[in-house]
Amino acid sequence: MTVYDTEGFPNSFRVRNALGEKGATEPVEVVPVDVIGGEHRKEAFKSKKPDAVVPCLELADRTINS
Repeated sequence: MTVYDTEGFPNSFRVRNALGEKGATEPVEVVPVDVIGGEHRKEAFKSKKPDAVVPCLELADRTINS
């Protein structure tokens, strides 16, 4: 499981907190997204999440949830 987030943002905190409460922190890869620099608007990220919303959760089968 991969979480694309921006540290310090409220929704990113909520995702990390929920994963921690569920005990799902070990197999999680956290990928920082530079929202201030516009990284979430680049094609590499928009190919995963067309609406460019952060945080974004990508499961092992490459399914995207947010």
